[in-house]
Amino acid sequence: MARILVVEDERIVAAALASMVASLGHEISAIASTGEDALQQAAATSPELMLMDVRLGDGIDGIEAARRIRRDRDVPVVFLTAFGDRATIAEACAAEADGYLVKPYSDQELHGAIEVALTKHREEKAREQREGWFLPALMSVRAAVVVCEASGKISFLNRAAEALLGIAAAEAHGKPLWEVVELLDPLTRARKPCQTAGRCDAICARELPGSRVLLERRDHIQRLVEVSVAPVHREGEALPGTVHLFQDVTEAHEAQSRLAVSEKLAALGTLTAGLSHEVNNPLAFILANQDFALEELASVRADLTAENAGETAAALGKRLEAVEVALAEAHDGADRVRRIVRDLRAFSKSRSHHRAEVDLAKVVGEAVKHAGEYVRARAWLEVDATAAPKVYGDERQLVRVVTNLLVNAAQALTEGRQDRHEVRLRAATDERGDALIEVQDTGQGIAPATLEHIFDPFFTTRPVGTGTGLGLSIVHGIVHAHEGDLEVRSGPGKGSIFRVRLPVLREAREPAPAGVERGRVLVVDDEPLVGAAVRRILGREHDVDVLTDPLDALNRLKERDDYDLVLCDLMLDTLAGEELCERLEERRPDLKERMLFVTGGAFTPRAQRFVRDHADRMLFKPFDRLELERLAREHVARRLAASGGRGGRARPKT
Repeated sequence: MARILVVEDERIVAAALASMVASLGHEISAIASTGEDALQQAAATSPELMLMDVRLGDGIDGIEAARRIRRDRDVPVVFLTAFGDRATIAEACAAEADGYLVKPYSDQELHGAIEVALTKHREEKAREQREGWFLPALMSVRAAVVVCEASGKISFLNRAAEALLGIAAAEAHGKPLWEVVELLDPLTRARKPCQTAGRCDAICARELPGSRVLLERRDHIQRLVEVSVAPVHREGEALPGTVHLFQDVTEAHEAQSRLAVSEKLAALGTLTAGLSHEVNNPLAFILANQDFALEELASVRADLTAENAGETAAALGKRLEAVEVALAEAHDGADRVRRIVRDLRAFSKSRSHHRAEVDLAKVVGEAVKHAGEYVRARAWLEVDATAAPKVYGDERQLVRVVTNLLVNAAQALTEGRQDRHEVRLRAATDERGDALIEVQDTGQGIAPATLEHIFDPFFTTRPVGTGTGLGLSIVHGIVHAHEGDLEVRSGPGKGSIFRVRLPVLREAREPAPAGVERGRVLVVDDEPLVGAAVRRILGREHDVDVLTDPLDALNRLKERDDYDLVLCDLMLDTLAGEELCERLEERRPDLKERMLFVTGGAFTPRAQRFVRDHADRMLFKPFDRLELERLAREHVARRLAASGGRGGRARPKT
C-alpha cells in the first residue's frame, strides 16, 4: 500500500479517481485541484506517489508542479491526460515521468501504472544507495582505478588515479587515456600495442593481464605499475567500456632491487673471503718456491761456469734436488689454484661435452681413492658397488660428485671418533630402474632452515677461509647436467642421506677414435708463454707451429692444408677467435672440424654466445696437460683416418 496524492482540477473526476485508488488498496494522502495546491499538499502530507493531471486550471500546470515536487521531495509521478499527442508526451518525458495514462483508463490500467511507477522508483532509490556506497569505496581504494568508454575516453578516475596520472578527474574526463599517459615496456621503452586510438577495449585484458609496465605521465614522470584491464560487466552483460586498475609498485621494485643487490654483494663477500684464503695460501708458497728455485739455479749456473768451481757432484745434486722439490711444490700450489678456478667454472653448471660410457663401480673406486683417507679419519667407511650399473656421462665430473658427497659426509662428523660413526657409499640400480648413488652418514644432521639452502651457491656453515661454499652447488649442477636428480633427507640428530639418480645406459656408444700418430698442430695465441708451453707439451708427439698474430694464422690456413689440429685462443687482440673462425668458415669450411678453442673466460656477449654454441670444442685455461694431449691425439687420429693417412694429405704450398 502506498500514500498517493491525487491532483485533478475536475472535482467529479478527482472523486472518481480517488475512489478507484482506494479500491486498489492504496491510501489517499490528499486531493489537489491546482498546481499551487499540489505543492502545498505534497509538503504537508509527504505522499509516496502523485497522480497528476497534465492540464490544470489557472497557475502552474501539472508538468511544472511535478518537476518542482520531484526536485524538492523526489516523489514519483504518473501523468493523467486526455491528450496523447507527441508534444504532450515529450513534455511528460522531459519532466521524468514514471508513468503516463490517457483518459479514459480502466482500473487495471491504473493499477498497472501505479505498480510500475512505485517499483521503478524503489529500484532507482536502491541503485542510488548502492552507487552512493560504491563511489566512496572506489574513491578510497589505494590502487588507481580508471574507467574508459569503448573509444578510450576517460569517464571516471578515483583519487589514487588522479595522483598517479597527475591530472584532476574533471580535466581528464572525456580525454582519451593515451593522451593522458603512455604505457611503455619496462625494458625496451616501446609503447604497448593497446595504447592506440580505438583499442582500449577487451583486447587490453589479453595484452596486459597483470603485467608490469612503465607508466609515463604528460609531465614525463615515470612510474612502474602493475596493470590489469577488463571489460565492464553488468549482470552478465558486457558494456562498451573498460576498467583499468593500476597498482604503483615503483618503491617496492626499487626496494626489491636493492635487496637483490645486497644479497648478491653479501654472496660475493662470502665468496671473496673464502677464495682469498684458498688462493692466497698456494700463491704464497708458489712464489716463494719459484723465487728460491730461480735464485738457486742462477747460483748453480754461476758456480758451474766459474773456473774455480770446487763443488762436488754430490753437493750439486743436493742443490738441484732442493730446486726440484721447490718446483714440485710450486706445481702443486698452481694445481690447487687451477682446481679452484675449475670449481668456479663448474658452479656455472655448464654441460660437459666429453661424455662416454661410464662404469659407476669405477667412479666409486676413484672417489674412494680421493676421499677415503679423509673419511676414515672420522668414520668407518662401508662401500658397496657390486651391482653398480653403467651410465652415459663425464667420468671425471661424476667422480667429483661422489668425492664431494663423501667429503661433505665426513665434515658432518667429529675427527678422531671413527669408532662411533659410519659413512656408507652404495651404487646400484633403484626400484625405478635408474642408476643410484647413495651416501649416508651418522652425523649430526642438518637443521630444516639450513637444509633449504645447502644447494645455494656460496652457502656454507663452515668458517670463512675453510671453504668456498661451492661444493654442493657444483654437485647439484653436474647431476642436473647429466639429466639426473639429487635429493637429501636429513634432520637434527638423524644423520643425512644424499641420493643421486642418473639414467642408466640403455645403448652402446660409439668409441672414441683410437691410435696415436704424429700430426701437425697450429697454435694461435697472442701470449707467447702460453704458446711455448703448448709446444713443449704437444711437441713430443706432434709437429707444432706457434703464431701470435691471428692475421698471420688466417693467411697461413688459407694457403696450407696440412694441419690436423688448430688450437686457437678465443680472446685475441687484433682479431677475436670467433671472428677468425667465421672468416675461415667462409673460405675453408673443411677446417671447422679441426679447430679447438682455448679460453680463460668469455667476457663479451658475442664471445659468450660463441662459447655456448661451440661448447664441444672448448678447452678452458688453465688446461690440464693430459687433457690437452688426449684431445690432440683424438683430433690428429680422426684427421688422418679421414684423409687416408699421412701420405694421402695435400702437401703445404711453398
